[in-house]
Amino acid sequence: MKQKIIPFLSLIMGMIFGVGLLTYSGEELVNVMVFLAIAVFIPLLFSLISLGTILYNFIKKDPLLWQGLKLSNQIGFLFSLGLLLSFLLTIATQDIAFGWSSTLNITSQEIYRFLGYFAIWKEVLPTAFIDENLIDLSHFKRLGSVIAKEQILNAFMLGNWWKFLAMMVLVWGAGVRFFLFQLSLLGIKLTTKSTLKHYSKTTEEDFIPLSNEYKNKINISKLEDKKYQLLPWGVDENSSRMISDTLDIKYSKIHTFSFSKDIEEDDEKLKLLKNIDSIIIVKSWEIPTMDFIDFVDDVATILNSSKVYLLVVGLEKDGYISDKKELNIWLRKLKETHHENIISLN
Repeated sequence: MKQKIIPFLSLIMGMIFGVGLLTYSGEELVNVMVFLAIAVFIPLLFSLISLGTILYNFIKKDPLLWQGLKLSNQIGFLFSLGLLLSFLLTIATQDIAFGWSSTLNITSQEIYRFLGYFAIWKEVLPTAFIDENLIDLSHFKRLGSVIAKEQILNAFMLGNWWKFLAMMVLVWGAGVRFFLFQLSLLGIKLTTKSTLKHYSKTTEEDFIPLSNEYKNKINISKLEDKKYQLLPWGVDENSSRMISDTLDIKYSKIHTFSFSKDIEEDDEKLKLLKNIDSIIIVKSWEIPTMDFIDFVDDVATILNSSKVYLLVVGLEKDGYISDKKELNIWLRKLKETHHENIISLN
């Protein structure tokens, strides 16, 4: 729930900031420098820090850090998006005049060159950039708090800043954060795949029948060389697909089973099983109840001429790696079935 509320709140906060930055009484101009600092440059600084952390984590491959980067960049993206939406809404409903002011001795030409470095779209969208005349016209002094007569006469021109400001927020605010968000998703996928790669590299020589542990090893081809029937227990179909895709496990069909909330429904699904090698997927932190043992007994009986593998997976944030104590509980419980065709992948 928190993962949904926090991004939503960031969108709302962005909209509130956007309205606040464009508060306009008509007696003074909206300072472009303040707007850019809060809406673009400060967020861009945090984006650079995030980029450095992402590059670092491509080496470290910390699953928890990837989750944090994913959330932070999602928040940053939605904040900028909310700010952009409120900015456009305000521009459409109010007559805003923009200007700029600085205590530093900066000329209009220097401002033009500086902002030109960020306007990477100016060749494609020249109307979304400002010219030196506009910059010079919109320069105002704080002393006296009076808008120059020339600015009042050309007030309609001072509103032409809005296209440039909108593009700055879109490209350097929302755009950069969206790119970093996608990098975080890529990092999560690569790290998870790397963490779990030992599953897909494991051969049948390493798969030990639970009823004859450390004595009889199964010698067949690598797991990913053939299609399997997936039988997730308490794991939804989408999660099963993600796990199997990450492990490069090929599958022909997925039959999901639950904790016998509907016994008749599970019985009907059992009748649909093909007598081919299959993989049962379970969550390590769940308790292996007698319902599960009965389920394994039924599967082992129905697939009596096939092999049935058990894959115990941990939490996503842990890279699906199972806790050793939790794994041992599942393996000990599975031994109670005494079926030769039940094999552990862990």
